[in-house]
Amino acid sequence: MYFDVVQGNITRQTAHAMVNTTAPECRMECGVSGTFRDQVEGSIVEEVEREQPLEAGDVVVTDAYNLPALYLLHTVPVSGSGSATEASIRTAIQAVLQRADHLECHSLALPLLGCGGGGFDLEAGAICIGEEIQEFDPEYLADVRVVCRSDRNFEILMDAVREVRALQER
Repeated sequence: MYFDVVQGNITRQTAHAMVNTTAPECRMECGVSGTFRDQVEGSIVEEVEREQPLEAGDVVVTDAYNLPALYLLHTVPVSGSGSATEASIRTAIQAVLQRADHLECHSLALPLLGCGGGGFDLEAGAICIGEEIQEFDPEYLADVRVVCRSDRNFEILMDAVREVRALQER
């Protein structure tokens, strides 16, 4: 499976599925979820809120509305305390990969789950995400892109991906 890092706005990616991070109460107020809320022309907030409360690793599938994707996969990368942990991030990424593959998606764009509002260390979170992507054995999923906006986050993410790939080659 091809795995890459992209700098930019996740809502501008073209993929079979895009991943949105949300809180257990399904609020879409800031960060990645706020970006999706602002870009989608439709009742996405109401659609996601009908599924509340969610737990770490739950995945809600919605239409992608006007975005260049077939599906939006909404997941919770935080634990019950409201903060992301290594376990909650790994659980969320595994669930998203499995759901995308189950939907027969060939491509997936996802943010740095748990590393924004979830408060988890960016480098450690990027390593967790990279390891889970590398270990996943898909039937359909062939292209996974981790998307981040800032130059700083992009550099940290690139370093983490290089570390994950180097460990895998050993």
